[in-house]
Amino acid sequence: MNIRRTAISFLCMVVFLFSSNAYALTSELNVALAAKEEYFLDMGHGEFKVDEGIASVQQLDSEKKKVKVKKINSEIYEILDAIALSDNKDYNKLVKVDEDTLLRVKELKIDLLNSKQLEMYIEEYEISPEMAKDIRERSKLAQEKDSEIGKDLVIYTPNFSKKTKNILATATGVNLASLSTNTGVNIAALSPANTYYYTGYNGESYRDETWYGYNTPNFYNVRTGYTVEDYFYDVLNNTCEFAIGGASDTLTGGAYTLAEIFMNSPVLEHPSDSGDSWQAKLTEDKWRKYTSIELWDDVSSNYNYYVRAVSDKTNVFFTHRLYRYATRTEDFADDPLEIYEGEYFYDLDEMAYLYMYDFPYTEYIRYHWVNDYTRYASQN
Repeated sequence: MNIRRTAISFLCMVVFLFSSNAYALTSELNVALAAKEEYFLDMGHGEFKVDEGIASVQQLDSEKKKVKVKKINSEIYEILDAIALSDNKDYNKLVKVDEDTLLRVKELKIDLLNSKQLEMYIEEYEISPEMAKDIRERSKLAQEKDSEIGKDLVIYTPNFSKKTKNILATATGVNLASLSTNTGVNIAALSPANTYYYTGYNGESYRDETWYGYNTPNFYNVRTGYTVEDYFYDVLNNTCEFAIGGASDTLTGGAYTLAEIFMNSPVLEHPSDSGDSWQAKLTEDKWRKYTSIELWDDVSSNYNYYVRAVSDKTNVFFTHRLYRYATRTEDFADDPLEIYEGEYFYDLDEMAYLYMYDFPYTEYIRYHWVNDYTRYASQN
């Protein structure tokens, strides 16, 4: 299994030696990367397609519906079209399947310290056993003393709630138009499988369940007054594992040249006896996606969705804090963005198809590599 790695930029030699990224801790949860409104095509049953050629309603095929959306982060869009939301207003997010396809989902925000809430969501939305197992484990880790697991988790599910499924189960012979008015859900438009889905690899039906979380430790007080070699080794020794052994590349010299890494300080030199202090912490934003394929179930004599592929995507970065003893001032800076993703993160439908009658294909990101000798662990 290969992990794709994209380094956006490097600010200075110190940054080059660290694995890092530029997402702030709250960026994926709360901050939109782009406020620009876009238009996607509603293909039905919760599947949306990107069409960059759309500029106006007149340009659309008359059989397709243009829906206005807004990008929230690298994986999520929000539906802004009131008409599109009228059939099922709680499912107002789209999760990215690949570069051209998105799936309609409901956003569930979970407090990992609240086990009762977690179990309620797992049961009500019939979260797949594979996802349920992972988020229960993450909740357990988050409750440990001095845990570095972020206490918030967001689930994006295309699955309908048990309440909606019960409505569907008893809808035989009922006026669906009337039922839709009473429940606020367009019953006639929902899929027979009680979930939104998309048509993917080899024409099969698939659905994606996704969670987003973050991991962050407290600042580590590296040292007061030190050379750049000291800083480099102290940061790595306290955040990394030396997988093979041997010396890493080092920087030399008795002064710490920060170049552009700290705000408002293009070039600063700090002798090791200056009394200035440095701190560092490592933060990780993490996505995990579970792709299910629709298969016939002899036991229930019905079609059901089964997870057959799982993959991770993470964004990682070091945050540095510089405290100047002489002036009692401090600066903060994040290293540049670095993204790690599973080789098939955006092609999981293909892997789900290939593994449909086997154990699920998985590509978990367990480590991020600093260099050939050094790595730090990815949480859960």
